[in-house]
Amino acid sequence: MIDFFRYFLLGDISACRYYLDAMDAAVPPARVRALEALKQQAQAEQWKYVDYDAGRQGAESVYDHTLPMVLSRSLLIYLHSRVEVQLAVVARDVRQRRSLNLDFTELSGGVIDRARVYLVRVADIP
Repeated sequence: MIDFFRYFLLGDISACRYYLDAMDAAVPPARVRALEALKQQAQAEQWKYVDYDAGRQGAESVYDHTLPMVLSRSLLIYLHSRVEVQLAVVARDVRQRRSLNLDFTELSGGVIDRARVYLVRVADIP
């Protein structure tokens, strides 16, 4: 039997590698463009250096720290949601195959906890 849980999860992990590669390729040029646009705006509007420097530091902080953090957290949230979805699929499949009356959605808690309780205690899967 094909283990679809692992199959789809591995596909998601592969997609994450492409995501990381795309972000690694996209962020540095975007940083350069943003800083160049800021420099041109400062020159066109004759900003004081201190104002330009503050804007530059803010933009650098966004591209060097904030954006990578947001992108990595969004990836983790995506992976977490994929695990939840696949666990729900496994629990529904076990319910159908074993003709169990209780559905894992009838349990309380988060998806991962409900799936764990359902598969271990209700379906008796160690």
